[in-house]
Amino acid sequence: MIQMALCLILSAAQAQTKKNTKAKAPVKKTTTVKTTTKAPEKVPAKKEVLAENKQETIAMPTAKPKSAGQAPDYKTAIGVKFLYGIGVTVKHFFTEKHALEGIFRYRSFSGLGSDIDLTALYEYHGKFNGLPELKWYGGGGIYAGNFSLDNDFGYVGDQSFFYAGVAAVLGLEYKFKNTPLAISADWQPVYVVKDSYNMSGFGADNGGFGLKYTF
Repeated sequence: MIQMALCLILSAAQAQTKKNTKAKAPVKKTTTVKTTTKAPEKVPAKKEVLAENKQETIAMPTAKPKSAGQAPDYKTAIGVKFLYGIGVTVKHFFTEKHALEGIFRYRSFSGLGSDIDLTALYEYHGKFNGLPELKWYGGGGIYAGNFSLDNDFGYVGDQSFFYAGVAAVLGLEYKFKNTPLAISADWQPVYVVKDSYNMSGFGADNGGFGLKYTF
């Protein structure tokens, strides 16, 4: 009986121990979460910000509009001139207002003879306000030619003589818009310094009207 009672007590103790073991709260498993801190973005220095803003605000330089009168209306012209004989003229601008003109002229003196001459002129050009197509010009240069007498006069001796001198010019020129043509009117007085007979003198019958093709 005593052994049976001890067995019952031991069994009861073991049952109570198991119950207490099951009643214990489970151990909560903890996990460590790694957190990464993002490095702050680099703040540009004040000088760099100003430099970038300056680059954005700088505008590309634009070509300045070409103001009127910076270039001649044409560069070169070839044409004819008539009144005191007929001539071939070539004119060339080397700057806006400055040009050179060469004139080769033939003139016939009916019953007396004929004359050929060559004139080289420097010409300065100016414009009139409100009339951009119209220019005035003036200048001067050199002048040379040869006069041939008609044999009908029975002249004894030299049948021609050479002369040379200086020339002046004063005139007007009109250049048509959108058309490669220009017209002119001028006066070219000359002073013969010396001819074949060592004679000199002033001549006013030079110049005339011109028609030129421009390019």
